[in-house]
Amino acid sequence: MQREQKSGQDMERLLLALQGRLGEEFHVKSDRDGEKTVFAVKKKGEEAGILLYPESHRVRRCLRNKGVWETAALLERMYKRKRSHLSKKELMGAKFSEVKGQILFTLESREECKEALHHIPHQPVLEMEMIGRLVVKQKGETYYRTINKDDLKAWGIEENELFALAKSNAPQLFPAYTMTLTDETGVWDIGKQKNFKRFFSAIETFNQVRESSFPILALLNHFCSVNSVLYEGYMEFLSNIWNDHVVILMGTRDDCFLYPFESYEKCPDLTVKLAREIKRANLWGLPYLSEHLYLYDRAEKTFRILPERINWDEFPEK
Repeated sequence: MQREQKSGQDMERLLLALQGRLGEEFHVKSDRDGEKTVFAVKKKGEEAGILLYPESHRVRRCLRNKGVWETAALLERMYKRKRSHLSKKELMGAKFSEVKGQILFTLESREECKEALHHIPHQPVLEMEMIGRLVVKQKGETYYRTINKDDLKAWGIEENELFALAKSNAPQLFPAYTMTLTDETGVWDIGKQKNFKRFFSAIETFNQVRESSFPILALLNHFCSVNSVLYEGYMEFLSNIWNDHVVILMGTRDDCFLYPFESYEKCPDLTVKLAREIKRANLWGLPYLSEHLYLYDRAEKTFRILPERINWDEFPEK
């Protein structure tokens, strides 16, 4: 009884904190979806609202570890993410010719975006979804907007055209960089990270990584790091330099690590060490893209899933 009462009090405080963060322009109310508590958020002047689930494991964990205000910030980010997926706002520039150079893609967790998939163009990539994005630059700031199906109608293009263009634009707008991790004990140390380079000019660096006792490359990208694994020619280039298959650990959209398959076989605890540090570094509570490791097969030039699974919940946050 006391636990249920405390839970109810936590939900009330969380609702008030979320209302405070969003401001008077939004209305937040508590409701029920079956047996679950939901927060319905609606912006003034809009017909539809968006549901948030404050009793989810992720939100509960944040509430327990970081308190009401930080958890309200997490719910605010969830709301803005869902709202960006469903936005009907007209794009800058009515003509497709004015925006086609600003279209790219991101890889997203299928579970996290499943509610929006009916409204937006998407393509499955292994266990994830490729989503179309528009880069909008205003007054020195850069914004990213999810492309929806109404946009395709307005532009007069099909989904396959959209993603062909997105794949072509992305490496030009946000080229891949690499960072070598050189801590031979296998412990992440920001003081030992170095060698930010565009990958096509980094052959020497790649060879040094292949020969080191901690052969890890971290992908860097000013937009979404994991996108780089789909850039045309990138994985083939790296596998040829290493003369090996490439193991891919996809954490959040901002954390992606690559290492030779030989290292994966010789160092069975390597993946766990990296996964633990990804979890520790995920201060914003970004969703994890997959519980699997992936392999880029050098001979077949394709991706496949490795049998090892990663239980992100079992790693501590700090």
